[in-house]
Formats: sequence, structure tokens, C-alpha cells
Amino acid sequence: MRERSGIEVKTIRVLLSAIENAAAVESPADATPRVGLGHDVPRLQLTTEAMLRVIGEERAELAEAAATYRRMGQDTRAEQLERRVSIVDRYLTR
Repeated sequence: MRERSGIEVKTIRVLLSAIENAAAVESPADATPRVGLGHDVPRLQLTTEAMLRVIGEERAELAEAAATYRRMGQDTRAEQLERRVSIVDRYLTR
């Protein structure tokens, strides 16, 4: 159970990072880096549909990677990725 929780936590962290990256805005080319000032650039407000699209894209990447590992005979790695796909599927079907 503990290992499964670890995989689930890692998968959720990847999904959250992907959503955060999708909400990032391009910084201007002439922007001056400012150290220590968090949230100095506003983030995009993603709709539910946009977040689901990002999660779907992450799912597709995981599924493609699993299929690639499976073709290469790396069954253990393919199974790990397939478990992550099933975790993502649970969130997409809610």
C-alpha cells in the first residue's frame, strides 16, 4: 500500500506541476530578474476544461512512454507507467 501511495503522490505532483506550467506566462525578453519576490508575475487563470486538457496531455505522454517501454521489453518500467496512467484515469473520470 505504501508503494502505491508513493506512486500516486508522485503522479499527482507531476499533474500539479503541469497545471502550474500551463498557467505560467511568458516573461518579456527585457525583464530583469528579481530575487526574493514571489508571485511578481500574475498567472493565467485556467478553466476547468483547460486543466482537464493539460491532465489529458500528461496521460497521453505517460501512455505513450509505457507503450514504448513495453515494445523495448522493459516490462517493469512499462507497468509502473501503466499504474500512473490508471491513477490519472481516476481523476479524469470524476
